[in-house]
Amino acid sequence: MRKHFFSEENAIFNAAPLKIIGVVDVIDQLKKEHVIMLKDLEDFAKDIQNIGGEKMESFHNFLENHRKIEEMTLYPKLDSALQPMQKKELIERVNEIPIKNK
Repeated sequence: MRKHFFSEENAIFNAAPLKIIGVVDVIDQLKKEHVIMLKDLEDFAKDIQNIGGEKMESFHNFLENHRKIEEMTLYPKLDSALQPMQKKELIERVNEIPIKNK
């Protein structure tokens, strides 16, 4: 998940055109949520045997809401506002980041 967040933030969120098309507030919210989710996962790892269903359900709901913001707000806005060349550049930036260890 850490690599996923890193990829999003470095390849997409930090791209200059995003400031121009007015998605900075959404991106700031998503970045804050990344920090919260990583902290939650670290806490889970420290005490995995005592994670209750309520905590897992809460994390799941938070993650799902995060995903919905990306899929229903951010990415459609990017798709409609960015020029084809800008989209291509973002995709190339994402592809430059290694996700798997070889």
